[in-house]
Amino acid sequence: ATGQPRKFAYTKTAILSEIETLNQIIADSATVGAKVFYEAKNQRNVWEQVLAMNEANVNNPANVPIGSDINFSSGVSASQESAITVVETNALEVEHYIEGNVGLEVVLEVGGSGVSGGYQYNTSKRFGKSQNQSDEVAQLIRYTLADDDQGDLFKVKVVRDPMYGTPIFRTILGTKSSCPYQGGYQRDQPKLKHVGNTSNSIVSLGNPVGSSATFFIDICNESNEARNYYIKLNANSNPNNAEVRVAGALLNGNEFGQFFPIPANSCLQNYEVSVKQATQLSYPNLELFLYPECNEDDIQSSIFASVYFGNATGVHEQAGNIAQLNVSPNPTSGVVNVAFDLTESAPVRLEVRDLTGRLQLIGLDETRPAGAQQAQLNLGNLPAGMYLLEIKSGTARMTRKLMVE
Repeated sequence: ATGQPRKFAYTKTAILSEIETLNQIIADSATVGAKVFYEAKNQRNVWEQVLAMNEANVNNPANVPIGSDINFSSGVSASQESAITVVETNALEVEHYIEGNVGLEVVLEVGGSGVSGGYQYNTSKRFGKSQNQSDEVAQLIRYTLADDDQGDLFKVKVVRDPMYGTPIFRTILGTKSSCPYQGGYQRDQPKLKHVGNTSNSIVSLGNPVGSSATFFIDICNESNEARNYYIKLNANSNPNNAEVRVAGALLNGNEFGQFFPIPANSCLQNYEVSVKQATQLSYPNLELFLYPECNEDDIQSSIFASVYFGNATGVHEQAGNIAQLNVSPNPTSGVVNVAFDLTESAPVRLEVRDLTGRLQLIGLDETRPAGAQQAQLNLGNLPAGMYLLEIKSGTARMTRKLMVE
């Protein structure tokens, strides 16, 4: 019933991946069984507590500085050492599930209460490791900081993590970085713009059947230094397989996109984008995005174009099962409300995917009646970044871009 403590050495990314897996198990509660369901919920809760504690440790303004500030540029390393002295621990609230064949008195001994088919109880477990400094000699840890991105410059303050004693590195004024961005001045600042339109979305109607629709964009660099960017077509936004080109270069199937070097604080103006009709008349919400060489989700700029040929319109294209799709708030840091209309009763599925097309969340997968519908999705467990929310019903589908902060 008590179990054994488990040691782990995970990155934040690895823990978020674990939470994603657990969310899938929890969503499949009808088939996994009660014990697996509760264990998954408990483990997800534990991981969320671990992440919250880590965030609090890292950002605690009372953290004690250790050593001196470290300044270094790309191509140069800087080393320092400090003593590890752990000063505090925290508690994790954990749940336990005991099989139904265990006597009730066993559960009562640990302060829980029983229900038919199984028993659940809560306990608190210490997290972290305390050291008696009078009995133990603090261990020295040596660290070396380096960066290989030409032009990066780091100015770093080192402080102590109160739970583990390990160093926390904070960038301070004067730092500049990119690919990946690690604090200070953000050297990559891409921006895509529609020419003559301040909105990030445009609609092109009435294009002759069999033709190519065109519009023009400005490809901008808002950084104070020259940077290299790429324009790419989001393949998930183009399920009807229109042929999309920018400045004559084909974007379909282009793994990295089209390369553009751009001077500091400048725009490459009036570049033509063409959308050639394939077999369908409607191509709603085609997404082009501009990104730096390291392709960071948080450092991208997108524009959208809905292109229709012949007598097709946005309303006509949506007139299958789905009449509309609205998502709010957007951007969000937690719960989003999804509103949509169905013209007839039908199965509906809501999915959230990242920009690479990987499924992150299934928010709804059930039959809904005709008429106005509402659904809520909790995106609080997703890392910050850009995602695509897609609704499917029969052959109809609609997509909205969604920013998680």
